[in-house]
Amino acid sequence: MGHAKTAGYEVIAEYSDDGVKGADPVDQRPGFAAMMKHIAGNGVRTIIVETASRFARDLIVQETGWRFLHDAGITLIAADVPMPFSTRRRRLS
Repeated sequence: MGHAKTAGYEVIAEYSDDGVKGADPVDQRPGFAAMMKHIAGNGVRTIIVETASRFARDLIVQETGWRFLHDAGITLIAADVPMPFSTRRRRLS
């Protein structure tokens, strides 16, 4: 929440998937599904996660989750590396 405030984002809600493994596909997580349902019509276009590894520990799961959000027009930011995943990918390429 600290990064969101510092970066000028308004936090609408917080979601978590306690007990879900980081290797589990993001689209099969109850908290993720609830978040997507909540933001479906409210204009939210940025999601901030605590760390990239909290979003997904498995690289393939992280990539498919990022692609899912990207295709939905949603920017994903990890608070510990506060730049969009897409920007980091371009820099690493």
